[in-house]
Amino acid sequence: MARQYEEPPIYRQTAQYAIEHGEKDAYFASRKAYEDCKRAIEDSINSHFDGMYLGRECLSEVMEKYGSERVRNVLACTIQHKEWDARFSRSNREWAMKVDTSHMGKEPYQFMCDSHPAVLDGFVSMFRREVLEQGKAQKVAAPAQHKPQERSDDFEL
Repeated sequence: MARQYEEPPIYRQTAQYAIEHGEKDAYFASRKAYEDCKRAIEDSINSHFDGMYLGRECLSEVMEKYGSERVRNVLACTIQHKEWDARFSRSNREWAMKVDTSHMGKEPYQFMCDSHPAVLDGFVSMFRREVLEQGKAQKVAAPAQHKPQERSDDFEL
C-alpha cells in the first residue's frame, strides 16, 4: 500500500490565530490541501463512474493520497452545507453532522464537492464502510487489554 499523504498537516486554528502566531503558511498550505483533496474526489468520481456504477478503486486513489481524516472532513463539510439535499442518505447526513469541521471556516465553499449528490452519496457510503473496516482490523490486531482476574483463594485450574 502506498504511503498516505501526510503533508501538510491539517491546521485546526483560525486564520486570525495563524496570522497572530506566525503560522500563516501552515494555515494556507492546509487549506490548499483541502482544495486539492476536493478536486481529487471529484476527478476520481468522474473517472470511475460509468453512468450506473461507481468503481471501488475511486476511493483507494484518494485515500492513499490524502488520508482518511482529510477525505472525511471534505465529505462531511460538503454534506453539512447541503444537508437539505435528500439525495444524501439519512445515515450519511447524520454521520456528517457528527464530524467537527469548524476548523475549515464558517463558509468553506471551496472545499465542497460539486459531484452529483446521489453519486457522491455512494462515495461517502464506500468511504464510511472502508473506515469502519479499517477500525475493525485495527481492533483485531491490537493486543487484548484484559487481564485475568486475580483470585484471592487458593483454587487452581
